[in-house]
Amino acid sequence: MNYGKETVQARISGAENTPKKLSSRLLLHGLKITFLVLVLAAVLAGSFLLGTIRGIIATSPEPESMTVTPLGIASNIYDSQGNLTETLIKSGSNRDPVAYSEVPEDLINAVVAIEDERFWIHEGVDVRSMLRSVASLMLRGRIDGGASTITQQLIKNNVFNGGMEKGWGARFIRKFQEQYLAILMESEISKQDILISYLNSINLGQNSLGVQVASQRYFGKDVKDLTLSECACLAGITQNPYRYNPITFPENNEVRRLSVLNHMEKQGYITSEEKAAALEDTQALYERVRENNLKISESSTTYSYFTDSVISSVLKDLQTELGYSEADAYTLLYSGGLNIYSTQDSTIQEILDEEVNNAAHYPKDAYQWSFSYRVNATLADGRTVTYTENTVQRTLGLSNLVYHTREEIREVVSRFKEAVFTDQDLIADEKINYIIEPQLAAIVIDQQSGCVMAICGGRGEKNVSRSLNRAVDTYRSPGSTFKVLSTFAPAIDRYGKTLASIEVDAPASFNGTSFKNWWPNSLWMGNSSARDAIVYSMNVVSAKFMVNTVGFESAFSYLESFGISSLVRQEEIGGRIYSDLGPALSLGALTKGANLLEVSNAFAAIANNGVYTEPVFYTKITDHYGKVLLEKKQDSHRVIQSSTAFMLTDAMADSMKPSVLKNTTISSSSAAAALNNMPAAGKSGTSSDAAGKSRDYWFVGYTKYYTMGVWSGYDDGSVPLEGNVELTSYHKLIWKAVMDRIHENKSYAGFVVPSDVTTARICSLSGQLAVPGVCDQDPRCRVYMEYFTQDTLPTESCSIHTMIKMCEDSNEEAGEYCLHTYDKLYYMMPWSDTLTLDSEYIYRPGINPSVCTLHSAPPSSEESSEESSEESESDIHNEESSESGPGP
Repeated sequence: MNYGKETVQARISGAENTPKKLSSRLLLHGLKITFLVLVLAAVLAGSFLLGTIRGIIATSPEPESMTVTPLGIASNIYDSQGNLTETLIKSGSNRDPVAYSEVPEDLINAVVAIEDERFWIHEGVDVRSMLRSVASLMLRGRIDGGASTITQQLIKNNVFNGGMEKGWGARFIRKFQEQYLAILMESEISKQDILISYLNSINLGQNSLGVQVASQRYFGKDVKDLTLSECACLAGITQNPYRYNPITFPENNEVRRLSVLNHMEKQGYITSEEKAAALEDTQALYERVRENNLKISESSTTYSYFTDSVISSVLKDLQTELGYSEADAYTLLYSGGLNIYSTQDSTIQEILDEEVNNAAHYPKDAYQWSFSYRVNATLADGRTVTYTENTVQRTLGLSNLVYHTREEIREVVSRFKEAVFTDQDLIADEKINYIIEPQLAAIVIDQQSGCVMAICGGRGEKNVSRSLNRAVDTYRSPGSTFKVLSTFAPAIDRYGKTLASIEVDAPASFNGTSFKNWWPNSLWMGNSSARDAIVYSMNVVSAKFMVNTVGFESAFSYLESFGISSLVRQEEIGGRIYSDLGPALSLGALTKGANLLEVSNAFAAIANNGVYTEPVFYTKITDHYGKVLLEKKQDSHRVIQSSTAFMLTDAMADSMKPSVLKNTTISSSSAAAALNNMPAAGKSGTSSDAAGKSRDYWFVGYTKYYTMGVWSGYDDGSVPLEGNVELTSYHKLIWKAVMDRIHENKSYAGFVVPSDVTTARICSLSGQLAVPGVCDQDPRCRVYMEYFTQDTLPTESCSIHTMIKMCEDSNEEAGEYCLHTYDKLYYMMPWSDTLTLDSEYIYRPGINPSVCTLHSAPPSSEESSEESSEESESDIHNEESSESGPGP
């Protein structure tokens, strides 16, 4: 068959294009398949999302049963035996609602302007605010301004109980349900009803729920009578009732109040003139708040120090563990119907409170007074002023505010008022609060569980809830209590030292700082053991162990492991650089001090065989229906070996027994605290100023059952403990009184020697094995059984005690020609120009003792014959004495 040229070329061209067409078809099919897969995935995803949304909506509260009436359920605190000890109620919670018509327009506008500016036009959810928050998060990494409407906040607080869910997933579900219900609510309930329910339930601080209660609490008037200035103040609180509280943080509230007024002006609710008039009222407004606060007494009873501590702990954990905001944590605590199970033993608490306030324990000088003072006045020129005790001190140039009687305080206040006020000034309100001094705080801990059994934050009547708790809030230098924690714990635990290890008590300075003991500077003990340093609280020896053995970094690390959180590694304060890394760490001279809770719990770790357990005030929290919301987590770790803990305990137990150091008048430091019928161990501490005057007293000790700590001093830390106060051990007597009582029904329990601890008979002067017939001949030295581990058991005999031959005739060191000699004990140790109690016994050849000069040559024959005759007579006499003695 013949084909034309064009036909042949076309067929050739078609054959060449076939692969290309095939590729195009395959690509087209691939695209179709991909498109179908994407469509299918979208359908499935959409179905899943729709199902998820339907599931979330299905589990939402039924709109018919939903109520936005504020529940305001009180929270309860129970002791460790399950007894109700405290009820936390917001004053006026769901007890004083007001009608919409009773709320001033300025307050409605202020709340809407600052909380939800599109409240009147959105339908429950503000999409614009949500998009703004998302954009802020993406662009800035944070959300500027909330996206929740007033309707959503109302539902969260009163339907979802403030939002109590755990985890982001649960919060997302609640947030979605909240938005869904907000839309439903606004379709069925008027804006006015929603807003008044919100205004009647919001947390406005100071135990106030709702605007009526808050209006009375801050201004002493009904909400209908509030001015624009006062409305802005209240509206400013809503975002964070703690931070913007006009009583405790007026400066914060003032900033927030200005923001409210700016929003109101911007949104057209007020004119610039009205805003200016409100701002002119600023100073007078906060004066009125302060005046009203002075007149109001809390409707509930004053919380105890233990309740204060529980509240602080719960508020912190609700934020850190469950992610609540500060404001939501307060709302939940005071009106969320929580059940809080505390660690308090009410019997021990009652005993502690009784003994701390028992007048019989205190010397006469322990009844002095300081005071807090506040006076509000309007001056003749129209200015309003508020003066406090600090103003009194500055105006009159007083060194401190401590007096022997209340009458003296009243006289000082009268002098102050004469100095600052005239007859034309009007005093609106004045209040003096008397504070007994010196103050004292105490705490009892179960060392095995870390549970705080009882706490007392001060002596005298407690008039205010959540006031100064000196067991937790007061930070002072803990003195010699730190010797055990910072120095001897690491020295024994890590560096091979023992209670028998020796340092020399003699003058010493480190980095330009000289150290001295608590007794007169002229008295130096010489060789001293670690045990003696603990028992007699020897400052210089302790500092030398710190510097020569432990080191500052290691001491710092051990203290942190013991739970001391206030240490300063290096910090600039007031233009100066401070650091606790130094030898003063052994004596507790800290930049910021330490509080009683942490120091006591550090000793509890020793009592617990070296294991630290974080102290807790509660064990768990449940909601109103018993569902567990939070179980308290505790850090627990080993700080020191059990053998180290036992040795420290044994030394501290010795400090509670009467004894004296090297035949001096220096006595053991804690004998006054010895218990009647239970073994105990403890350490005292005293901090002093540059003049050597005592500022703080500490005593921390423990038994096998409990650890207890006591601190005492003036609230003004610059005031020294003088007179009879300084000469007594009242803080130790209080420790003893409490511990004796709380152990009355306890079985006798001593401190058990660990299996890896053994003993050896040692010489206290050398820390080595005692030499029989030598070391025990020294009346200044103790030969006793000391505890060691197998690794630290001494193997060498005492190298200090030595017997020197003395001439009977000259009482000097015998020479080769001295015929009559006796042995005298001397110390083989280096000589120092500083005289110590060891100095007169240090062997110095030719000097102490000098060499006999009576017998510098061989005796003559006549002297030798006389000596021989005397020896014969002596032998005969001895034989006769032997024959006439008793038989076997």
